[in-house]
Amino acid sequence: MFNLNTNSDDSHQLMGAIDWNTTPLGPPATWSSRILGQVEMILLSRQPMYIALGPDLRFIYNDAYRTIIGARHPSAFGTPMREVFADIWAELDQLFDDVLHGTPQVVENTKISTPWREGRPFGWFSFGLVPVYDDSGKIAGFTASIFETTKYQEAKQLLLESEERQAYLLSLSDALRDLGSADEIRVAAAEVLGRHLGACQVAYAEHDDDAHFIITKNYVDGVSDASGRYSYANFGTDLLVDLQAGRPRIVPDVRADDRLDQAGKLALLHHGIQASLNIPLVKSGKLVAFIGVNYPAPHDFKEEEIEHVRETAERTWAAVERARGEAILREEEEWLGAQNEAFQLAMDGAPIGKTLELLGQSAVSRIAGARYAFYVRYPNADELKHVVGMSDDYAASVDRFKISEDSLSCGLAVATGSPIITSDVHQEPRWKPWLWMADAHSFRGCWSYPIRTSRGKVVGSFALYFSDPRHATQRERDIAGRVTYAAAIIISRSQEAEERARAEDALRLSEERFQQFAKASASGLWIRDAETLTMEFMSPALSTIYGVDSSELLGEEKQWASMIIPEDRDSAVNHLLQARQGASAVHEFRIQRVSDQAFRWIRNTDFPLRDNGDIPRVGGIAEDVTEAKLSAEHQGVLLAELQHRVRNLMGMIRVMANRSASGPSSVEEYRSSLEGRLLALARVQTLLTRQANLGGSLRNIVETEIAAQAHHPSQYTLSGPDVMLSPKAVEVLTLAFHELSTNALKYGALSIPEGTVTVRWVVEEERGKPWLSLDWIESGAPFREPPSRRGFGSELIEMKIPYELRGTGKIMFDGGQASCQLRIPLRIAESILATDAPTPVKIHGGSLDMTDAPDLSGRSILIVEDDYYMASDFASVLRSAGAEVLGPCPSEEAALSVLEHTTPTGALLDLNLGGGGPRFEIARILEGRGIPFMFITGYDPDVIPTEMETIARLQKPVPLRAIVEALALL
Repeated sequence: MFNLNTNSDDSHQLMGAIDWNTTPLGPPATWSSRILGQVEMILLSRQPMYIALGPDLRFIYNDAYRTIIGARHPSAFGTPMREVFADIWAELDQLFDDVLHGTPQVVENTKISTPWREGRPFGWFSFGLVPVYDDSGKIAGFTASIFETTKYQEAKQLLLESEERQAYLLSLSDALRDLGSADEIRVAAAEVLGRHLGACQVAYAEHDDDAHFIITKNYVDGVSDASGRYSYANFGTDLLVDLQAGRPRIVPDVRADDRLDQAGKLALLHHGIQASLNIPLVKSGKLVAFIGVNYPAPHDFKEEEIEHVRETAERTWAAVERARGEAILREEEEWLGAQNEAFQLAMDGAPIGKTLELLGQSAVSRIAGARYAFYVRYPNADELKHVVGMSDDYAASVDRFKISEDSLSCGLAVATGSPIITSDVHQEPRWKPWLWMADAHSFRGCWSYPIRTSRGKVVGSFALYFSDPRHATQRERDIAGRVTYAAAIIISRSQEAEERARAEDALRLSEERFQQFAKASASGLWIRDAETLTMEFMSPALSTIYGVDSSELLGEEKQWASMIIPEDRDSAVNHLLQARQGASAVHEFRIQRVSDQAFRWIRNTDFPLRDNGDIPRVGGIAEDVTEAKLSAEHQGVLLAELQHRVRNLMGMIRVMANRSASGPSSVEEYRSSLEGRLLALARVQTLLTRQANLGGSLRNIVETEIAAQAHHPSQYTLSGPDVMLSPKAVEVLTLAFHELSTNALKYGALSIPEGTVTVRWVVEEERGKPWLSLDWIESGAPFREPPSRRGFGSELIEMKIPYELRGTGKIMFDGGQASCQLRIPLRIAESILATDAPTPVKIHGGSLDMTDAPDLSGRSILIVEDDYYMASDFASVLRSAGAEVLGPCPSEEAALSVLEHTTPTGALLDLNLGGGGPRFEIARILEGRGIPFMFITGYDPDVIPTEMETIARLQKPVPLRAIVEALALL
């Protein structure tokens, strides 16, 4: 609004230093945009101006006005005008009253007391007062543009000192009175003076710089016009020195004056001048102008003539300055109107070209013969873009004009940050490659001004073009400076608005992406206020994880904490508090999911959300890791079981290897027998795996082992019912039948094609349990002696079967014919090769886990408890036990409201609701309605009335399971 860091002038500093909150106007941030624009315009103006605002007319003036307010600065700034001008209020009251009623005031050359100015008790002023309207159209104050004409009035007074002087000055005043332009005044004054003195030429020359002066229109009589720009040096080396010192330059005879060199004399004589008088006008120690009076012949200048010229010079200067002041005031009003309109358009969001067009048109209306153009810098590029002013063809020709110190015109102005005034492009070497463009668009003069923001950043340029070569006057430079100042505000704010729009678009896109991410994420995302821990945002997945509607999680953190099992609650809340202090953490806790009462493991990642070093919010990611936890635990159990079974299997293989080594007579025989037994063991494992540890068919096992050794299917006969064996029986009997078949192949019935094996079995009942009785009979086998020692097969049948299957086994030989009898109970037994998985683990819900607790299904229990967490935990365990929960109710009023509409089958009552001591109103109502209930309290038993001593009571703290068990007994 008022950038104190970049405006070093007093008015801006004072504007920011005043505590406007203590005034009727309030802080500037609350002022209307119109008023703010007027204030800013006045503070930036070089013309003395002020604005009076509010019911007490707070006085705000610019730096230029300080010469008028004098010693009352700075205390007058921001003070009610009635206080500032209390001593002259009577002179101003009616003027101010009229303008505040909507009538603009224009006052010329009025005398006003100025007691605050030492040695100047009054002054003469011309000023205009204009009402200021706020956004609602109401008058909020007025602005004033002031021009002090004291010196003009004092000079006028001198005219009265003599009748002759009065007559002359009167004629001069008459000539100048109705003139409005400085040129008209200069010519009229020169003509009055020239006719009065009989001169052939009178010129009002203005000091241009320390080397030149300018004559515009002048009075001539019989000689040539002298308009033009001249060098002081052409008219004598000491001309400028005399004029700057305030000394008249008197040349009675040009030819005889030794101060003029030959060139100077010729210059005057060329214009028909033989005598010359130059009277300087020095203001504030600086030469501003001089009047030259010239004669066609030598002339003896008298003192009264010199005084006439001096008085005319002063009067002319005063009139010129007045005209200029009025013109400046008019220009100022026009400029401020254009500037304010441009600012308003910019604030209304109009295209930048339209707003800058107003500034450009205002500029060229005050600089005759000019065309204009605005250029802005391309974002992130050292190139310029034409915005408005010149034709489309021209804009296309200069689009992306390079910004460089090797460039020209606007590109050079932006690169150096300084104005580049090219009076004639045909005389500037840099323009040589671009003269075709200048000629095509008919300009010779080109002035380029950088547009610099208040922060020193050059954002573009303003150019003026002229059909003829043209030097820039100080006034024209000032106009361009004001245009670039306003343009900088508009361009920088436009760029800021574009950047803000881009940032808002990026933020909106980021928020949309975040919302899409949050909706798609299987993890729950959440954000809480760091101070209150209130949930501000949660993704849809969080509702699924906790099994509740989002409304039950949004809000206070205790709503979330109540879903956590008591054993994990404090740790989870502490991690949230640590995130508020700036620590990130990953932690796990258990909840009881509301939707199905299931216990679930939640992994929370809590972290601070920082903003410029502060932590206004904390965020987090919640994941349901129940399945992963169960899988990990189950995997551990499986691994342990696998290790156990592998050890058993390896032990069995070791035994088979050792036992197989005692019989064979060669390594090859040992290898063959061991391989066969291992293959049999593999077949057992395959069978048990295929049957999912359900065991196996006796017939299939017998047939598989005999068929592997028999010459043809007719060598064996199987008879008996289809019997399913337990995994353990499959393991042992497969190995047994393998040994029998292998021995039959080596020595018995299967060793010759004519031999046969008969296997028959039956299921019998013994002591009320089923037993398998099986006979293996070989016939047609070659004669052989019974074995002299017990081999692996014999030990397996006669020792392992009794030991592991709790049955009997016997091998017999009769004339080389082997037979075997087996009897085993058909009972369930697990094989070391079984592959069934252990029972899956489940989550223990801590004190909320009501596994094996009494079933409260069909019961409706009213909970009356004022502690939020206790009430939530009571409700959780009762729901887990199958009960319907009414409440919980934190007060008697809430409990009574429930009882008005519902009749519970039981109730759990806390005696101390709200800290007011034990209360029994609800208990008496329940007792009167025959509803069983129990107390849960921290009070001793003696507080319970005698008539209620038989009511069940649980003493806090109480295990939650005990509550369920107690309620089950009601």
